[in-house]
Amino acid sequence: MLPRILFLLMFVFIYASPAYFIHRFFVSMYPTMKLVSGIFFTFSLLSYPLGKILTITNHLNIGSFIENIGSYFLFYYTYAILFFLLYLILKFISSDFQVFFMKYKNFFFLGFFLIVGILGIIGYERANNIRLKFYELENKNISESKRIVFFSDIHLNASTNKNLIKKLVEEVEQLNPDFILVGGDILDSSVKLIRHDYISDFKKLSSKFDVFTVIGNHEYYGDFEENLDYIRQMGIKILYDEVIEYNDFFIVGRTYGYKKKESLENLLNNNVNNKEVIVIDHSPKETKEAINNEVFLQVSGHTHNGQFFPYNLITKLLYTPDWGLHKEGRSNIITSCGLGYWAIPIRFPSYSELVVIDIN
Repeated sequence: MLPRILFLLMFVFIYASPAYFIHRFFVSMYPTMKLVSGIFFTFSLLSYPLGKILTITNHLNIGSFIENIGSYFLFYYTYAILFFLLYLILKFISSDFQVFFMKYKNFFFLGFFLIVGILGIIGYERANNIRLKFYELENKNISESKRIVFFSDIHLNASTNKNLIKKLVEEVEQLNPDFILVGGDILDSSVKLIRHDYISDFKKLSSKFDVFTVIGNHEYYGDFEENLDYIRQMGIKILYDEVIEYNDFFIVGRTYGYKKKESLENLLNNNVNNKEVIVIDHSPKETKEAINNEVFLQVSGHTHNGQFFPYNLITKLLYTPDWGLHKEGRSNIITSCGLGYWAIPIRFPSYSELVVIDIN
């Protein structure tokens, strides 16, 4: 319940609060559009939470449809806020800008809708088509080379694009990995909000060893035990502050911060054979702990690389790395921008990513 309340508060402060001022700004430009503007802003801001409410109350088809419409409105509205802020800044800097803007206001507004629309189309394509990201790491302590496939943040829900999951399975099959690691947030909130059969899709994932995952923050948002049971039915083994040995590797799966984490140092006490350590941690927030313990590889997700501009600028301030490879000491920290998307099916400059790590 608390995460949903926090989401609603975020929605109010980030999106709904500025709506009144943007509405007034638009009406000051086009006074005869006051009623139309009011209706548009009201519908656009309410459509996403309305869709969420409908899906939560088991109206999955209509709920996901309205939720998708609302998500595109939220994308446009993000840039409407930026457009309005830029207008205020330029107006403050130059007293002549207001006159200039009023003269070419039709051009500015038309340009805004066209540019954001084009970015939305490009972002949708990037969100729904998988790109492979390859990393090559060297380790002289292992007996033979290994290939790891890693992905994270699928966020399965009523609006998930099933074709994206099919593409995932096809790509993994061609890569022939030794083992598959998943960085959490497989589910968006609750298995009750999933419309399609993904269990049979994920059971087709194959590797020479197994498929392992950790718990992300979104697994806690529904019935926790029911969510974990669904993931296990998919043929994925959950490492819940647990460890497992595989050939030259000691694999550590860490839980998300809603539950008190076992310290990495304590988990590594079980590495009596001094094997190379691979850590799966949903969030890259605690990378220093992995570096201090000389972990060879940590894989994480969670950040989405902000999913789209300007949120990627925020994740860069919060995480190291928020996307890509960070090398420090003998540690390699890899953060994926995720394979699916959250709320808004648009990504740029990031994209839906499948990570391939070759350890030689």
